[in-house]
Amino acid sequence: MPRFLKNLLSLTKFYLSLAIAFSALAGYVIFSGSFSDRAFLASLAVFLLAAGAGALNQLQERNRDALMERTKRRPIPSGAISPWFAGILSVILALAGFLILLLNFGMVTAFLGLGNLLWYNVVYTPLKIRSYFAVLAGAVNGAVPPVVGWVAAGGYILDPKILFITFFIFLWQVPHFWLLLMLYGEEYEKAGFYSITSRFSFPVIRNILLIWVVATSFSTLFLLLFQIITLMPLIITMMTAVVILQVFFFIFLYTGKEPPRIKPLFIVFNLFMVLVFGMILVQGAIG
Repeated sequence: MPRFLKNLLSLTKFYLSLAIAFSALAGYVIFSGSFSDRAFLASLAVFLLAAGAGALNQLQERNRDALMERTKRRPIPSGAISPWFAGILSVILALAGFLILLLNFGMVTAFLGLGNLLWYNVVYTPLKIRSYFAVLAGAVNGAVPPVVGWVAAGGYILDPKILFITFFIFLWQVPHFWLLLMLYGEEYEKAGFYSITSRFSFPVIRNILLIWVVATSFSTLFLLLFQIITLMPLIITMMTAVVILQVFFFIFLYTGKEPPRIKPLFIVFNLFMVLVFGMILVQGAIG
């Protein structure tokens, strides 16, 4: 892969942006009941907005990124891409995504997407250096894209089905980020970010983390309650995954050495999210 293309993918947080677009696609398919050109067009718009927000975020945090081993080789702190280029690209990407939503799916959808970008870059990003619980603000960002897809398909923004899908995503993001902090907490602290690893001891973090993981996994039951998932094989798969996730976290957090290896927990928790959304998409397309 050419180096410049690799730097562009890194700058726009390509894989994260793709995951965000995937969640918007899920929202669209759940309401419409099928995949379509318009579903992928809405997902493309969300991807562009997310990529623009990601590039702008790296521009905002370039000096702090330079202080962390994990991020110092990103395109801006490494000097591979100039701040001016990153700024211009972020505006172009975000504007393109906004216009696609506005011209094809209406004002409500477009301003949902734009509002999510502004929340990420104007509220959440500055809050990361001011509060241990900035993650709660950041969790809002991950909860919005499925709503964008849902509304783009013609769904009502306050429909209980989409609200409980966003509730699940909101809950999932908190342990996701705390696990990330447990992996790279010292680097975050060095760069000036607030990290729960400097505020709480491991036994406290462990207890809080398990509570959030259990809450996240049990929140999937709302997908059954509101008949978002009705196919029996999917129901069985989901219930099995819930049990496995909780047992896995309990064993890793409360047995063996302290602190435990965090990476397996991080991977399993993310796979759980992918599995749930995969089942939502399958149900939407088939059911």
